[in-house]
Amino acid sequence: MKDFVKKIQTEFNNIQKTIETEANSIVKKAKTYLNKNTIDKKRKEVEQLVRKNVKEYQPIIKKYVADLQKNADKLTKEFETRVSKSMKDARAKINDVKNKVEKAGKNAKTKASKTAKNVKTKAKTTAKKVTKKTKAATKKATK
Repeated sequence: MKDFVKKIQTEFNNIQKTIETEANSIVKKAKTYLNKNTIDKKRKEVEQLVRKNVKEYQPIIKKYVADLQKNADKLTKEFETRVSKSMKDARAKINDVKNKVEKAGKNAKTKASKTAKNVKTKAKTTAKKVTKKTKAATKKATK
């Protein structure tokens, strides 16, 4: 009879362990299911809030984008105006420098031609003097 009670007790312990493991398994599955349901519910709530907020903020965002576009156009026009003015000023300065360089080139050419004429004139004058002196020396030598 003792053996019988031991067997029953052992079987009872085994059944108890099996019930505990099954209970733990069921609890885990229930928690997972509840968490999944909770997550799904929260996700749906967040989606609804996002849709609602998008609808609320969409006109504000559109207005902001329109203002940005308007300001961008204004700033672009200002930039183009400043650049064209700067380009005009730069062209004027370049033309001034070009004219000064051309004028300086002409002046240098004029001075060079005047100097060349002066040198030529001096050379002729010197040549005439030398010729006169040579003729005079030749006359003296022939006398």
